[in-house]
Amino acid sequence: MTTLPVSKRSGFTIIEVVVFISVFTLAIVAIIAIVSYSGVIFQDSRHKVVASRYSEELTEWLKFQREANGFLSIYNRAAPVANPPTVYCFNSVTLDSWPGSSGNCSGYGLGNFFKRELSLQRRSANEVSATVVTSWYILQRVKSVTIDFYINRL
Repeated sequence: MTTLPVSKRSGFTIIEVVVFISVFTLAIVAIIAIVSYSGVIFQDSRHKVVASRYSEELTEWLKFQREANGFLSIYNRAAPVANPPTVYCFNSVTLDSWPGSSGNCSGYGLGNFFKRELSLQRRSANEVSATVVTSWYILQRVKSVTIDFYINRL
């Protein structure tokens, strides 16, 4: 019986197999991490689009209020120049009336995920500063979309 010398044997050594499996596993883990992170980025972008829509919707509603009810209907709700802004919580999907009271929003009641606040501050007798902030909570962080604009007397 003749045996081949060590250098003539075919196949892989155990070390080569272990190295291959380690490199292959690292590559698979890296691919899974990239795909997972892409999903998080996609969700965040989606939430940002929805929050922007909610903010723009409140902005347009406020402009309609000025057109329909006059500038004073907004001016009288705004805080005077020296005071902090008056904050209204619009956590209802339908915008049919002003909230019953002002104050900070405490929960994420808009679509069970978003919070929409309107801050009003008088700038002069003919101008009100308005800030709409729609925020959401994701990955233990609060994200938000903000729209600042002025409402003028017509």
